[in-house]
Amino acid sequence: MAYFGWEAWVALSAIGGAGILAILQTLARHFEHDREAHDLHVRAAELKVRYVARLKSMRDREKPVEVDVIGSIEPEREDRQTRRAA
Repeated sequence: MAYFGWEAWVALSAIGGAGILAILQTLARHFEHDREAHDLHVRAAELKVRYVARLKSMRDREKPVEVDVIGSIEPEREDRQTRRAA
């Protein structure tokens, strides 16, 4: 059976401790990423709801706009699309 000196045990313990800490850090980052992704989905859903509510309120307030036409349209350029746009 192999005998390890105290220096070898210290080195093996340091390597083992570093490995455990690396695993814990990886798990922590994974859980943090999942939490941030969930928070992002929740924020996106809230923004969608607010956007729809704002669009609905804008449509409810919408009134016809009266426009005064200044000048005249040249007869040769006047067509159906120009009349609709004006």
